[in-house]
Amino acid sequence: MRRELSFYQELVVRKADAPLDQDLVRRKLDAVQAAGIRDIGHDGIGGLEIDKNMQAFIDFVAKELERRQMRVTSFHYAGCTYSQDAGENARILEGMRRTVEGFGAWKPRAFVVHAGWLPGSGNNGVLAEGRRLENLLGREGLMERIAENLRAFAEMAKPWGISLALENVAPMLCLGSMEDQLEIVRRIGMENVGVCLDAGHAHLDGQNVAEYVRMAGKNLVETHFHDNVGPAGMPGRHPDLHWPVGLGTVNWPGVIDALDDIGYNGPVTFETTGFPLETPAEGYRASVQFWRMLEDKAR
Repeated sequence: MRRELSFYQELVVRKADAPLDQDLVRRKLDAVQAAGIRDIGHDGIGGLEIDKNMQAFIDFVAKELERRQMRVTSFHYAGCTYSQDAGENARILEGMRRTVEGFGAWKPRAFVVHAGWLPGSGNNGVLAEGRRLENLLGREGLMERIAENLRAFAEMAKPWGISLALENVAPMLCLGSMEDQLEIVRRIGMENVGVCLDAGHAHLDGQNVAEYVRMAGKNLVETHFHDNVGPAGMPGRHPDLHWPVGLGTVNWPGVIDALDDIGYNGPVTFETTGFPLETPAEGYRASVQFWRMLEDKAR
């Protein structure tokens, strides 16, 4: 089965006083369009105070997407999901509201969420906070607190036609496996909540990516497909390489067979660039051709 393909972009310039670079936005959208791609994902943006500069950025990108007839498959939520501190937890819920009301203008199909992203500094700090809260509240108790906040997030997103997609992030964060995401989805119990399968994270965790697809089944809302060399990693490199599909050791033909088995209609979203060729457009075009070849050879 051939599915629409989407590639993640980072369109914002990370400067507190000037998040908008119109030329950068146009260049990046030009590159994917030149490869015949009309769908993009977008990395999360921290510090979601919608000041005049951020609003100008949001409005400009929305107009560019509409003019080009392009769609946003997902926007990666950049905030935490729960805090035991009542004041901080209220700020987390407010960040969810700002995300919906600000970036809902891009009409993403889904907000991708790291359910286990708790207050802390970097992955190690977040993981440590997760372990602390698991010891304090119990695993079931922590899941329920996170599910309560995400249920509120999903209620905010529902009128906009936006789903939540909970992403597997093991081994980097607590509550990170696909089993954990599906249990939190079950606890939330809303039709606009499902999972995002991050193939690179699953591969790093020593999991069979195709089996994760089948496990997700009808709950699969979005994909983050990228490649790496698995749990062994590369000495001196962060193991989550986010290589283009085909440059690592994930069994992609098996993944495509699994997508067919569950009847996933897409789109397939790649959380990576195209192949490392001379121009971005050539890289995206080659990545699309490689994926289409895999689809054509699937059983």
